[in-house]
Amino acid sequence: MSVYGMSVRTNNDTESWRQSLNKKAGGQDLTFYRLVPALQAEAENVQYEVRYLRDGQSTRRVRPVSRMIEKSIRVLWARYEAKDITTSALLSECAKVYCPQVKPTAESTAHHETLVARL
Repeated sequence: MSVYGMSVRTNNDTESWRQSLNKKAGGQDLTFYRLVPALQAEAENVQYEVRYLRDGQSTRRVRPVSRMIEKSIRVLWARYEAKDITTSALLSECAKVYCPQVKPTAESTAHHETLVARL
């Protein structure tokens, strides 16, 4: 199965679900007898989730900053697929989206040079 062009972050989604289930089932004191009813309740919700997905909706909560990042990445991919930018430009721009560049100050540059000199 290919996830090309999809915005699902499997690890984040799975971790979020696990944390939610853990809270519902009792947190740190999770036992088998608390886990089973929590899993049964989750199973009952699956039919509703499937219905939403079939209707093209999602019940995932997405932070506004994540939506902005996703939109920026989709725009960059569209430009790349249209051959408007090169592969290296795509990667460079994606890096800027995920980790904006901060202009170094004289103080941070001096600190960096000191650390490098120690190595």
